[in-house]
Amino acid sequence: MRYETVKTDITVIGGGLSGVSAAVAAAR
Repeated sequence: MRYETVKTDITVIGGGLSGVSAAVAAAR
């Protein structure tokens, strides 16, 4: 398994409609 460190303001974990909705809401 590979671990990756990413520095972001908001991290969206998960896929599907809820993940996409969270990503779109965060982008606004």
